[in-house]
Amino acid sequence: MSRNIVSVMSCIIVLSLIVVELFASVDGAVRRHQRVGSDKSAVSEDTVYNYLMEFDYLPKSDIETGALRSEEQLKDAIRNLQRFGNIPATGEIDEATRKLIHLPRCGVGDSNRTANFSPDNLEYGHHRMKRYVLQGPKWDKTDLTWSLVNWTME
Repeated sequence: MSRNIVSVMSCIIVLSLIVVELFASVDGAVRRHQRVGSDKSAVSEDTVYNYLMEFDYLPKSDIETGALRSEEQLKDAIRNLQRFGNIPATGEIDEATRKLIHLPRCGVGDSNRTANFSPDNLEYGHHRMKRYVLQGPKWDKTDLTWSLVNWTME
């Protein structure tokens, strides 16, 4: 008889833990989908995180790690985006950041190697990165021939 009571109690405990976990995950999902800002240019937090991952400000999420990121990582990623967009780097999703996220752009990520030509970086000692590589075979023909076609005396 006491064995049945123990098994019933353990089932109740397991079920209560499942219910608590279910409510916690639903609450987290609701918080993640809350809107940032109150106007028509509002951006959901998921949209911001996806933007930061898509353009190399945050590492891509994988199945093993999920979306586990510290608050400081997120603020650093937002600051880097703001610096690259040449807006004040607050680390918060403000109006200027929302506008920056909504701007059309190409799909190439903003890695650390990408040049930033903001006025802050144009001081002495900051030079533009050259975009050529001296490698591969040399062009064998050094004497070029040319001619004019359809030339008139006018």
